[in-house]
Amino acid sequence: MFLSFVLLATAIGAEPISPVWPQPGVAAPSAPIAPAPAMPAYPAMLPRYPAWPTTVPPQAAPAEYPLNDWQWRGGQLQPGTAPAMMPPAVMPPPGMPPAEVPSTSPFRIPFIDPPLPLENTLGYYDPFTRQFAFGNAGFQPYRLGWYFYDELPYMFTAPVRGVTGSFQDLEYNSSIRYATTMGDRLLFTWTGSWYSSWWTGPSGVNLPATADQLMSDFQISSLNAGPWNWQVGVTPQLNTDFRRALTHNAYMMDARFVLFYQTAPEWRWAAGLEYWNRVHGIIIPYGGGTWAPNDRWEVRAFFPKSRISRYYGNLNGTDIWHYVSIGWNVNAWQVTLQNQIETKTRMQMSYVELLAGVSAASGVYTAFVEAGLIFDRRVLFRASAPPFTINSNGMIRIGVLY
Repeated sequence: MFLSFVLLATAIGAEPISPVWPQPGVAAPSAPIAPAPAMPAYPAMLPRYPAWPTTVPPQAAPAEYPLNDWQWRGGQLQPGTAPAMMPPAVMPPPGMPPAEVPSTSPFRIPFIDPPLPLENTLGYYDPFTRQFAFGNAGFQPYRLGWYFYDELPYMFTAPVRGVTGSFQDLEYNSSIRYATTMGDRLLFTWTGSWYSSWWTGPSGVNLPATADQLMSDFQISSLNAGPWNWQVGVTPQLNTDFRRALTHNAYMMDARFVLFYQTAPEWRWAAGLEYWNRVHGIIIPYGGGTWAPNDRWEVRAFFPKSRISRYYGNLNGTDIWHYVSIGWNVNAWQVTLQNQIETKTRMQMSYVELLAGVSAASGVYTAFVEAGLIFDRRVLFRASAPPFTINSNGMIRIGVLY
């Protein structure tokens, strides 16, 4: 009985709740940090991944005290009437469960293509492709099913050193990709490519006028539901000018392996090796780091190709990105040198491209245009011809994906 009187007296002496929260000019009270979210209960067939920890905004006031004058600014909820800003988006880990989105691709082949229950893999991100981190819908999807790519690069005429003359290169590159999930933990991708080059010069080496690369790339990527993932691929190829009989110089095989690790929502790391079968075997580091601090910017500090991109916005239903990229590459072909006695040998060309570009995506179609500088071009042969270098010069590239 005595305890009941004490509780009653305490309740009578308590101050009433103020009808204003927060007081004008006073910062919102700090809210307790919510406990880490539990692992979401996805169906058994999909990966399970605990949400990455993010900054928890102050708890909302009761219904009678709405936060009408509080806005997101600088990643925090602050008082004032500044224009509203969404909290920064973060990059999901590679193994986030795919979202079920109906296919909009008109290129599925009835009775041949198996039905795909997951047409877009919204949570999977391959930093070695032309995929962008963010867009109007958040994370740009890695599309399953068929995907087509066509581009037209043009390198202006440039003098050469080591032999006489000048060199000019025009290319048409086309590829087709098919991607599908294998169970709930693997993603299989096959890419077939046909790259054609039309060369003019140099006069000091009698190169063929055309050469082609036929490549078939097979890649398997993990879709684990944690920070660790991996990717492995092999690329058999036939690269030649198709003059007379093919020799061992025309057949090549590349391979790569890379590990991914996500240390934070905005940071992802990749470390691996890639082997290129050229005039000599080349082993290069394959990886680097990706930093996506918000839903506008992405920095890929990778080797052999890096890119800084910014999402411009959505213009009349079209997502626009602009970017700067730099990349190193080495190609090789079996060529027939048109000397007094025709000689078949393997030719290798290495180069660096520094480009600025704009990419526009609407529906299943993406178009891009790039322009910049191609430099450090070096040409090497296994035998029968001297090496030479090509001076730096401008280049442009236009292309479409669908």
